[in-house]
Amino acid sequence: MNKNELIAEYSTKNGVGKSDATKAVESLFDIITDTLKSGGDVKIAGFGTFKVANTKAKTGSCLFYTSPSPR
Repeated sequence: MNKNELIAEYSTKNGVGKSDATKAVESLFDIITDTLKSGGDVKIAGFGTFKVANTKAKTGSCLFYTSPSPR
């Protein structure tokens, strides 16, 4: 399901117009994004946890060249 499908489903299930559904979904995504940017985690029971994970850089390789290239 993509964002447009989520908005349409929200609109249908809650009996609201697509404009109001778009505002609700965008607002939810904005809240999650802002919380993650500020270093917090978002935990929604029965759904999942959103958190930023810092990982070490990895070296990838390009199939067109023989030398590895940094990612």
